[in-house]
Amino acid sequence: MSNYIDFNGLLSACGTAVLLATLCLVTPASSQAPSGETADGSGPAVFPQVQGSNLEGREFNLPQDFEGKLNLIFIAFQREQQALVDSWVPLAKTLSARYEGLRYYELPTIYRANSLVRWFINNGMRRGIPDQQARESTITLYIDKDPFRADMGIPDEQTIYVLLLDATGRVIWRTEGAHADEKGNALANVILNLLPERTN
Repeated sequence: MSNYIDFNGLLSACGTAVLLATLCLVTPASSQAPSGETADGSGPAVFPQVQGSNLEGREFNLPQDFEGKLNLIFIAFQREQQALVDSWVPLAKTLSARYEGLRYYELPTIYRANSLVRWFINNGMRRGIPDQQARESTITLYIDKDPFRADMGIPDEQTIYVLLLDATGRVIWRTEGAHADEKGNALANVILNLLPERTN
């Protein structure tokens, strides 16, 4: 289910002027870095300080407000990338149910926008997600994307990026693109060595 606004619905509801303003601000803009490193190999990446809010309206200061001992995050830049995120969600649910202290979050990452545009986008996403847990774990970021991508070693916006962070925001594992068994097994092995299994 899409976590991005339906632009056709926005056009019908709000008119061409609002849609054009939104498109100007929400513009979509790969290679994979070694595990936990920036794209230039300069060392472990740390999730930068950013602010966002989830689809229930709660504000977050990240990375400190991520709630897990380990946090699995899915960074997406374009509406069409939701299918790539969705390919990971079954595994994310399985692992978070199995391991104590693991949380996962979807981070739709969008250029800075004024409050009106943010309201339209957030409400469009909220209407498309009936599940409260999914709304709570979807944190929309309206940020300057170029510095963010540079900090994270993300070269472009052509796919999603999947990162496992520790409680301080340090990247300890990463990959990109759709789920595949090899990627999922690698992620599960990392978590196995770092977190205890739930006992009930």
